[in-house]
Amino acid sequence: MTELVAVAPKAKFKEDILTSFDVEGVQVMGIIIDGNYIVTSRICTHKEFDLTKGHYAEGYVTCTLHTSTFDLEDGDALNPPATEPLRTYKTVVKNDIVYIDIDD
Repeated sequence: MTELVAVAPKAKFKEDILTSFDVEGVQVMGIIIDGNYIVTSRICTHKEFDLTKGHYAEGYVTCTLHTSTFDLEDGDALNPPATEPLRTYKTVVKNDIVYIDIDD
């Protein structure tokens, strides 16, 4: 069953800038890329590092701790030492609020 949970108002999301959010105890980050609202987990899957403090460029975030890079569209880990993808969430925008499917 789909459970949509509010992340934040659309105005809190920025084009090409990672923003951290806590949603029901889950640490996520959000960004607008080419007009799309993207939400993923924000903790590096290699070591516990907040990726909003990493380096963002062109749809990718690089963990500045050990240089693993993740594709924000699908969460894929693109290089070691990280091998596990970031969790990505389906987003829905209703009434100027961004929601995620927390169960998906």
